[in-house]
Amino acid sequence: MRNKTEEVSAEKLAETIIFGILEKKGLEITKIDFSEMPNAISKYFIVCHGNSSSQVDAIADSIAEQA
Repeated sequence: MRNKTEEVSAEKLAETIIFGILEKKGLEITKIDFSEMPNAISKYFIVCHGNSSSQVDAIADSIAEQA
């Protein structure tokens, strides 16, 4: 796990999230880039889905472990 004070770029974080999704076989992964939008709340928004609620829980856990 990373030190909380260590800075992580938005691009690196997005790739880490995608890796966590892929690890649990998340489906239809979409990365939406808001970096050019002024006043955007974030640079990227990642969307995916799973086949069951337990798979979605596993995806969320995997992302939390990666980040």
